[in-house]
Amino acid sequence: MTRCTVLVSTGRNPVTGRPRLPPEEAAAISLAVRGGLEPRLLHAGSPDAALALRRGLGLGSPALDILDVGVRGDPLAALIAHLQGDRPEIILCGARAEAGECSGMVPHRLGAALGRTVITRCLDLSRDGASWIVRTRMSGGTRRVLGLPPCGAVLTLATGAITATLGSRWDADRGTVTAWPVDAPDDPRHARPARPSRRLPPPIAPPRDIAGGGRVLKDAGEGAEAILALLDEIGLR
Repeated sequence: MTRCTVLVSTGRNPVTGRPRLPPEEAAAISLAVRGGLEPRLLHAGSPDAALALRRGLGLGSPALDILDVGVRGDPLAALIAHLQGDRPEIILCGARAEAGECSGMVPHRLGAALGRTVITRCLDLSRDGASWIVRTRMSGGTRRVLGLPPCGAVLTLATGAITATLGSRWDADRGTVTAWPVDAPDDPRHARPARPSRRLPPPIAPPRDIAGGGRVLKDAGEGAEAILALLDEIGLR
């Protein structure tokens, strides 16, 4: 059977502020289940996230694995090391996490580290004999159908796939949750010194409506004088 892993993270409910499984990642789980897969969930972070991420088990996943990287560990390095050893054929994730810096780069950095093709904006995943077919969304509302390469791929979900999870709820108490500490290098973000933010300087001049009230300039000399006068007016000369 084709092995599939879905990367999950903790988001924040915009109304209650409570931790939650982000909708795009819930859609990734549902997409895998609809395709006949049994996706394992993988999270790099704190074991405290298990309560919020159990919803993924309720959507049809049999197991949640948590890589405990500690407070300063690099989650991306831990994910790469784990997936290099586990080697699932299909890796699914959202386009970006709801929190964290540069999370939209995670699928592409994973693909580069694992030597996998990265396919973005996925809407559907289905089996065609011994291979897998992915339907993706392109600009302008068009659709594209691709076959997965034999070495596997990293797939990111399209925003339109989020609605696929509505009405699909299983028992969140099913499945197993396993957490273990991993040795991960320090997150590069901790190496940068923190400094207070500063306000941006105001614009040189407020925007104004320059339509109307113009005059016709008859030669280049008048045009040059008008340009110099304007530069004097806005303080650039």
